[in-house]
Amino acid sequence: MAKRQRDYRKEYARRVAVAAQKGLSRSVARGHPRAGERTKPATGSAVDPNSREERALKMIRHGASLRDAAGHFRMSQERMRAYLKETTAATRENGRWKIVDRRLRQFPFYSNGSVVIPWMTNEQTSEAARYMQAVKLFLHSGDASFLKPFVGKGARDVNGRSYAFELDENTLYELDHRDEAVIPEQYRISERIAS
Repeated sequence: MAKRQRDYRKEYARRVAVAAQKGLSRSVARGHPRAGERTKPATGSAVDPNSREERALKMIRHGASLRDAAGHFRMSQERMRAYLKETTAATRENGRWKIVDRRLRQFPFYSNGSVVIPWMTNEQTSEAARYMQAVKLFLHSGDASFLKPFVGKGARDVNGRSYAFELDENTLYELDHRDEAVIPEQYRISERIAS
């Protein structure tokens, strides 16, 4: 049986046409997107915090150069620069990277007698993390003064819904004894960007 002859020009034209219908550039259609051009639309799925790109991004955030971070995790500078441009609003100031990360995060915390895990902005996630750290200190010491800075406060998800922080001491002890792993090692980060 004779092998079918491929028409590469026709295949390439079809690929470019399909990409144009989806609103993608010609470089994405070719399979070689430029820095900042996504190869696929944002799906809202979670980003792996242990990926090479995320660990290199963390290294850059702590003052390393892009070249050093990319070399440390054995990837090209171009790939790291594209990831940086795609996922953050990074700029160079005085020879150092200033990274503004607007991706959504998920972080579990106690609210109204239960554990909630909403998608939040970085600022709201930081507030929830500070609250959970205070809860952890309270549970280990029994000193309720750790909870006082959070009276009347809470966190707001990306849809505007507010979650009040749980401050009842007995409820916090009950929630701690339910065997739910609440205080995670890391945030869960979404590919979606906060508007």
